[in-house]
Amino acid sequence: TIGGGFLALPAATAPGGFLPSAVGLVLVWIYLLGCSLSFANAIFMVKDNSRIEVTQKNNTKDEEISIFSLVRECFGNTAGVVTGLLFLLLIKATLVAQL
Repeated sequence: TIGGGFLALPAATAPGGFLPSAVGLVLVWIYLLGCSLSFANAIFMVKDNSRIEVTQKNNTKDEEISIFSLVRECFGNTAGVVTGLLFLLLIKATLVAQL
């Protein structure tokens, strides 16, 4: 779902004028699109690597990829645990903010 803060962005940037607001929002949208495509690319790369390892073991198991497993695969176990804890903190903060 889209939160109220996200829906208020046009109203919050309106005092700067239409053109600067529109350019700023489009630039942020492009940045977020790039981040999401990079994240999807990393997921597919890890999934392909795990599929190659599974094929070498003669096993047909298809592993699910989570944020934790993605970071663990790219940066190691310690970074995976830290990312998992930060993600948990983010979810809890979001829950508290919505109350």
